[in-house]
Amino acid sequence: MFERLLMRRGNLYLFESAYSHDTFRRKVGCPTGIVRIVHNGVGQAEFEPIALTADATDIVFLGELRVLKGIDVLINAIAVLRRNGRSLTATIVGDGPDAATLQTQVGRLGLCDAVRFVSAMPARAALALGQIVVIPSRAESLPYVVLEAAAAGKPLITTLVGGIPEIYGPLAVGLVPPDNVEALAQAVAKMIDNPAMASQTSQELRAHVAASFAVNTMVETVLALYQQALDVAGRTKSPTCGAAPVENKMERIYGPGYRR
Repeated sequence: MFERLLMRRGNLYLFESAYSHDTFRRKVGCPTGIVRIVHNGVGQAEFEPIALTADATDIVFLGELRVLKGIDVLINAIAVLRRNGRSLTATIVGDGPDAATLQTQVGRLGLCDAVRFVSAMPARAALALGQIVVIPSRAESLPYVVLEAAAAGKPLITTLVGGIPEIYGPLAVGLVPPDNVEALAQAVAKMIDNPAMASQTSQELRAHVAASFAVNTMVETVLALYQQALDVAGRTKSPTCGAAPVENKMERIYGPGYRR
């Protein structure tokens, strides 16, 4: 494998999530050199509130239109909720290879008056198009769209996949299982029916992201690690398969004593 060949030559291995670090170790192997997890960060501007547009829908999704993003699950959940008497509306923002398939699904379910498709645009502009952000992914690493929605204080529903629990920290118990129409529909209904709870949770998540995912920290850490790698270049490398701060970070999410 190409990655295994490159691994022998590297001095520094940076991973944006514990999930991607663990995946690399499982699929490629244990790199030699400096191994660290440096989470993606968001800037101060991302924490500014976002005013809704006049035509904002109940739900907004933003991202690439492909199977892994779980948009079909969201569409099915909307159909379930509307059959149960909820007049939900949604905006799907983005482009991608499965756009036509998703539009066909909307038509087949009789949702053309409830679900609109909008081409890709900057994240904050897209976030203004819906009251609740839903990111129903089947797979992710550490998605910026979740960080951006959380930083803006938007009510947010997303899934228990990849590195998303690392973003949520102690709030990860509220994540939805992936590929589960009923669970997603219930989460949407609960958020709509409990606006005070939705607001409190979104503010708690916003505060957690502000404390743990600052872009300045990310940049400073990466630069310091680059310098460390340059300093040790050419020296004999010893295996350092563990990646600080993996264990401490995951223990904060799942509780003391957590092990993979």
